[in-house]
Amino acid sequence: MLALLTGCYGDLSNQIFIEDAKFLAALPSTEAFAFQLPEGSGGADELADGYAVTVVIMDLVGDFLNTVVGGTAVVTQVPPSERGDDFRVWGPGAWDAYLGSYLRMEMSRASDGGIYTFAYQASDTSSGPWEEFTSGTWESEPGAGWQGQLAYDYDRLASATGSDEEGLLLARWDERDVRMVEVEVDAVLSGNEVRFRSRLRAEDDGSGRFDYIESEQIGGRNDEPLVFVSRWDATGRGRTDGVDDGEGFSECWALDGSMTWRATYGETETETGDLDLCPYDDVAQPGEL
Repeated sequence: MLALLTGCYGDLSNQIFIEDAKFLAALPSTEAFAFQLPEGSGGADELADGYAVTVVIMDLVGDFLNTVVGGTAVVTQVPPSERGDDFRVWGPGAWDAYLGSYLRMEMSRASDGGIYTFAYQASDTSSGPWEEFTSGTWESEPGAGWQGQLAYDYDRLASATGSDEEGLLLARWDERDVRMVEVEVDAVLSGNEVRFRSRLRAEDDGSGRFDYIESEQIGGRNDEPLVFVSRWDATGRGRTDGVDDGEGFSECWALDGSMTWRATYGETETETGDLDLCPYDDVAQPGEL
């Protein structure tokens, strides 16, 4: 009898673990948001401006997304504090990123397991009251992949933690046809106004495209907002078309990030390098974001 009971409890424990893992898999993660240029890219002594700005801004967008998902690790280091057939609660846990604050996460799912919802909540005490500052959904389609979206409200976070952050971040990620992440930020962070929209697409062969539009320049970098589109092929060669500090430019780069061709447009027009080395010969315009 003891062996039978032990076997039953073992099966139940395994099933609980499996179900917990299904919920965790539906959360936004750094892996879902991770994008890189083809392996081996970069390394040139002098990088093309287009290549450099692509890497820097992609990293900037990645930093925003990592901040959003960083709270997940705070509460998921331990098992859920509450469980139901179609819901889980993790936390509360002390949130070192906002000293003196606590983080809690609630999740639920549709009865068919196809749609999950999640919410992050913060408070200045471990017992609440809780302020919901992030909400989102994750949806899977059999045989077609999955997609998710979230809203990260800095104002609500500030009301719970006492931070000086303001604004909103929206993100959407999709792996149904082409891997894609879209991010929109309209916020004031560390005293800087941050307003941009971006879309990153990655093909299975390693090629990709990054659209970036600033509504307002960030941190006093330029007098005018930065707008650009970067594309790269499976070999790692790429092209950037955009407007920086009021001047239009197009630039192509090799795998190592070095410039192979560049043209500027405006009051004066210039051209250097070899256009035949460009992987794309057309000027790309930012897509609707």
